[in-house]
Amino acid sequence: MQDNSHHRSPLQSLLDIDRELARLLARRARLLNKATGGRKGSDPALEKQLRQAWEKHAARLSRDPRFVHQLFTLLQEVDVIDRDEEDARPGFNLSPSRRAVDVNIDAPASIRQTRLWLALATAAASEVTIRGALINDPMIDFVKALNQSGASISWDEAGNVHAKAGCPLDFSDKVVYIGEDALNLYLLIFLAIGAQSHLKITGGAALKLADLSALSHFLPGLGARLTNVVPKTKGLPVRLESSGILPDDVTVPDDLPAEALCALLLAASFWPGTVTLRLPATPVSASCLAAVLPLLHEAGIKATADGDTVRITSGTMTIPAEPALAMEPLVATYLLGLPAVAGGNVRLTGLWPAACAEAEAAIALLKAGGLEVKRDKDGIASTYAAVPGDMDAPLATLPPAYAPLAVLLAAATFASEKPARMPALPAGTDALAATGLLGQLGLEADAEDGALTRVETDIPGAGWASPAPEWSMALAFGSFLRSGLRLANPGNITELMPAFWALFNGLPSPDLKPKPKEIIDAKPARRRIIAG
Repeated sequence: MQDNSHHRSPLQSLLDIDRELARLLARRARLLNKATGGRKGSDPALEKQLRQAWEKHAARLSRDPRFVHQLFTLLQEVDVIDRDEEDARPGFNLSPSRRAVDVNIDAPASIRQTRLWLALATAAASEVTIRGALINDPMIDFVKALNQSGASISWDEAGNVHAKAGCPLDFSDKVVYIGEDALNLYLLIFLAIGAQSHLKITGGAALKLADLSALSHFLPGLGARLTNVVPKTKGLPVRLESSGILPDDVTVPDDLPAEALCALLLAASFWPGTVTLRLPATPVSASCLAAVLPLLHEAGIKATADGDTVRITSGTMTIPAEPALAMEPLVATYLLGLPAVAGGNVRLTGLWPAACAEAEAAIALLKAGGLEVKRDKDGIASTYAAVPGDMDAPLATLPPAYAPLAVLLAAATFASEKPARMPALPAGTDALAATGLLGQLGLEADAEDGALTRVETDIPGAGWASPAPEWSMALAFGSFLRSGLRLANPGNITELMPAFWALFNGLPSPDLKPKPKEIIDAKPARRRIIAG
């Protein structure tokens, strides 16, 4: 037989190389897992050796050393599914009860407000209890980081978070793991620079790949210095050194991220005397002021804003025993969008965020998607009116996390036999994920005008691998529009909303109230002995 291997096309050769790369990556991941006992990042010396060897051998791949380091970071995050487990576990079958929903639940509290209150309370060594908190991954990472820094915070399955009084934060000679969330990182840093501190901060892949240059350039003006542990990188891990000598007049640069600005505003309430912060005249500044100043006022701190100039005067804080928190806008908006695909109604009890541009744009998105939304003093409710509008305008001001919901609402409009098109999704949206979600729903968008049409697509048995929790939630709700959908990674939804599957499996009328624990009498039963 003639050997035709030398006639292979470039495409086939590339496919062969990719297959071999995948095999080698899986082998590397298994060896790394064995070397670290399954605990990534547990052996810094081993990681340093691997990184240095990688940078030496991979230098010819790119002239950009940061890109080479990013590749190494991604290599370290590879996690292989055992082949037997993969074969035994097909995609998670999404088969909701196809009845009109009647959802009436307490809305989860804002994850940002929860962390801001915890930061205030622990920095003041005060006691606070937060009810109905969203105990997701960013929240758990933040609580653990504060506890590593001297706080004493606990939580339970019902979402009650309690911080004890008399446990002051101490950032001297600590190594703290902060997770993957940027707000967690910036809160830790700005609280730490209020006193002399020497701190090493580590985190997950998202923050390892982040660019902290803007923060590094800003901190020297606040008597602090941030240095990268790994040379020629811009993300974590970092070392923070601060003198505790703080200025009373600060000009905030335009490129400081929103999460950093929120953290700065909050931490400035602990600086001595009165500090003047001159903010850039941007919508981001207005949003951060609306998020932080009401908390400072409620805690008894004098904070005034005159245009973009903010003055904050330190003083004795009075932390509310149980502060009232607004609901989490992202999760609430997705839940309010459910009637568009399932019919019926959703009511969330709680406070809708006031003076919040994101929350107002979210309601505009729901209305443009054909939902009728009503608010009152006790909560917010939605039903499907099937009168869609233009979703482009609200989406232009929303973060990419709302894009999956917009795709779902467009699909719901198509299902109602009205003309529907793919909306202009927010900047930074994963375009491949949007196309993939549409395909899962049996739709495709015209390349010219975005008009949606029906297409015949197979549903893979392994399920769709969702790139983020929001896409998973949209696919789960999309199962009301198309039967047989499967999700390859259902666990990632719990990173955003731990109670999601309890809600989904409990439809049409889920009950998310925690069940009372059965009391078991530890005393042995008395035995009656009859002598013969």
